[in-house]
Amino acid sequence: MAKTRAQKEAQLAHLVSDVAGKATVFTRYAGLTVRDMETLRADLRRVGGTYRVSKTTLLAKALEQAGITDVPAEILSVQLAIATSPTDGVEAGKIVVGFAKTNESIQILGALIDGTFVGEAGVRALAALPSRAELYARLVGSLNAPLSGLVNVLAGNLRGLVTVLKQYQAKVASSQ
Repeated sequence: MAKTRAQKEAQLAHLVSDVAGKATVFTRYAGLTVRDMETLRADLRRVGGTYRVSKTTLLAKALEQAGITDVPAEILSVQLAIATSPTDGVEAGKIVVGFAKTNESIQILGALIDGTFVGEAGVRALAALPSRAELYARLVGSLNAPLSGLVNVLAGNLRGLVTVLKQYQAKVASSQ
């Protein structure tokens, strides 16, 4: 059944908000089963993202309305599905790259990260980065390491003093 103009305009508005988000990963989905697509959608939903098939003409109009001009035309000439993340610029790419490792039917074509186009190699490089939570943990560990070292050094001097006093006490007790 053909879509009405109002439905197309609503879909276009939704696509404009998707491409204006933090991350939009372009994928070729030919050969992907419905079950696999649902699995990918569920994985993306867990981090607040979406995965949907898009008509390339509507996507081209959405990119134009969002003011994004650096997406190569050859990407917009194949059947596309887009994975989006409105809040995290890397998480959608990580999930799609991880899914592509186990499922060869999906092909990553590139991504828009904060409005800038990045090729497939860039998406894979960003996906290899640690997560934000892991980076925070590393930062806290790095800040904590010198303090822990200082505490151990100061405690070591006290342990040494206690050991010397105990040996002196034992010497005094044995000489009496």
